Order: sequence, then structure tokens, then C-alpha cells
Amino acid sequence: MTGMAVPLAVHRASVWVQHGQVLVSDAEDGDLAGLDDSWDDAVESGHFVGTADGIVNIVTPRADSSGTPFTVEEWADEPPDDRHDWDHEVDIDIDVPSGKLELFLTTGEIEDGTVRLAKAGPCRLRVSARFPEAGDDAADVYRLRVWPRTADTPPQLRQSWPHWPSVRS
Repeated sequence: MTGMAVPLAVHRASVWVQHGQVLVSDAEDGDLAGLDDSWDDAVESGHFVGTADGIVNIVTPRADSSGTPFTVEEWADEPPDDRHDWDHEVDIDIDVPSGKLELFLTTGEIEDGTVRLAKAGPCRLRVSARFPEAGDDAADVYRLRVWPRTADTPPQLRQSWPHWPSVRS
């Protein structure tokens, strides 16, 4: 019997969502030049995850919320497919030359939002999201899976949440 695939490392953070977005980039980049373009890419592509100038922008259905759980998993290779457990899922490229991946807000860093990866360099990032039913006060839940990549690959919408048009029109 083959063993079950498991991540190399798991990091958890509680994130304050601001202005309907959470940003991900290399921790030593520190440049927000791609902020507006990454938002435009996320919304115009219909993926609600976009990229520009080293920033990955994760658009959220809620404009502002505190205590939104994020789990970051580091994998040696592409992780197993479990998209059926999530409402929305997108694969996108991200470069992490410092080996430190950072979740942050448009106004600054998130406490405990820096993840030190085992291997620096070009990565693939899988953003998975689960959203509560309308009227439910539960927080959105996000999981980021990151693994090394050998080539640039276009973003891929793997699972689309059907309520985006009513939330972000």
C-alpha cells in the first residue's frame, strides 16, 4: 500500500482581510508597485486571484474581516487534487528568491505571516478557498499550497465559486 502524500511543512496564520484582498509575495521584495495591476488581473481574468510585478493578489468576498484562517503548506511536488473539498481554487506562479513567502495587507505585514520555505526560487502556488453560506457568520477559510516549478505556467482556474458575479460585479 502506498503512503498518503503529506506536505513538508505547514504554517498557520490568522489574517485581517482589508479592502477585499490579501497579498502574497517574496518577503524581501517589499515593493507594492504591482498592487493595482494584480487586482485588475484577478478581477478581469475572472480567477479572483491575480499577479503583477511579483505580487499575488487574492480577492475575497468580504471587504474586511478579522481572524480569517490561512494555512500555508509546502510540498516537494504538486500536491494531490482535492478541489472537490473547496469552493474556489486557482494555480498561479510566484517567485520566492529569498525562500521566504509573505502574506500581507495593502497597509503592511501580517503577524506570523512569513513562511520560510525549504527551497527558494520559482514556485507554483495553489490558492484554495471555502466560503460560508450566505448569512453564516463563519469566516472564509484559505489554504495556500506551494511547490517548486521548473517552467512558467499560465494561471489555471481549477474550481470556480459560482457566487463571484454577485459579490464582485
